[in-house]
Amino acid sequence: MIGLRRISIFLSITQVVGICCLLSGCKPNQAPQAKTELPSPVRVIRVEPMDQVSRYTYAGEITPRTETALSFRIGGKVMTRPVEVGSTIRRGSEIATLDPQDMRLQTDAMSSQLQAAQADYALAQANLDRYRTLLDKKFISPAEFDRRSNAVAVMAARKDELKSRLLSTHNQVFYTRLLAEDAGVVTATEAERGQVVGAGQTIVRVARIDEAEAVISVPENRLNEFKLTKEVKVSLWANPDQSYRGAVREISPLADPATRTYRARISIHQPDENVRFGMTATVSLSGETVREIFLPLSTLYHHQDKVAVWVVDPRKHTVNLVDVETSSFDIDRIGIKSGLNGGELVVQAGVHKLHQGQKVRILPSEQTAEE
Repeated sequence: MIGLRRISIFLSITQVVGICCLLSGCKPNQAPQAKTELPSPVRVIRVEPMDQVSRYTYAGEITPRTETALSFRIGGKVMTRPVEVGSTIRRGSEIATLDPQDMRLQTDAMSSQLQAAQADYALAQANLDRYRTLLDKKFISPAEFDRRSNAVAVMAARKDELKSRLLSTHNQVFYTRLLAEDAGVVTATEAERGQVVGAGQTIVRVARIDEAEAVISVPENRLNEFKLTKEVKVSLWANPDQSYRGAVREISPLADPATRTYRARISIHQPDENVRFGMTATVSLSGETVREIFLPLSTLYHHQDKVAVWVVDPRKHTVNLVDVETSSFDIDRIGIKSGLNGGELVVQAGVHKLHQGQKVRILPSEQTAEE
């Protein structure tokens, strides 16, 4: 009985194994099939080098070419100063005035002295004519006549001196008014009403509005190229769409000890009312012609602190990661300095979903990388 039970259990196990073999296809040693990787669709852009004129830009500030410190020729008390910083003035505009009372009193006194001297001279001249008659009749000696004649000459000289001093005093009365010699704008005021100032002390500073310049700093490696430049373009940060023609007027012979740059002054041709002193300016000049490649920013791939792009091999239909060196960039594109030669197909979208050697399928509507 025990033997029959063992045989029955063995047959049951054999039947279970057979059923499992039938369910598994009776192929227990067959390896699973590998999944086939489908090519990833990509959109590419063809690299085409373009001839570009290199352009260098420098940041600077709009300053006046000439800024004049206006002052009185005489000293006195400031009575009026109708201008303020930013005031636009014309030639002959009144800048400030001094108290003219003292100068007028001096003029009146000098005028009185001149009238007295003229009267004395007229009397002496009349007496000299009478002494000449007496000399002819031998009533006086020649020495006495010479003494009288010399006195008349002294009075004539005194009269001429007082006339010159009176003219100078009249000028000093005129000097109590400070007038603008040229049209411009007031950039600074250094004296207030009621202040006593001396001759030559600065009252205001005036800059000519028709002579504006851009002051920039030029690095020493661009100095020779900058000296040969005949014309540059100047634009304002406040209005970058409008540019003005300019010319290099002056380059400092000494470099700044801190920045090691050379200060250059750019004269702006025909500046309009939009060009104001103190504005931020951008000076640009054209350099040599170079071949440069521009790619969309979406083509860049960053790895290991490097910048690269995915280049498609059109024969193998795979992608390879190529390191590149970038240069200038703007809103939506970047210049490629090295790494690409031209003619390559570069993936322009989905670069972070690719891996080295991955199979890809190029989508239609290929574009070209150009300027």
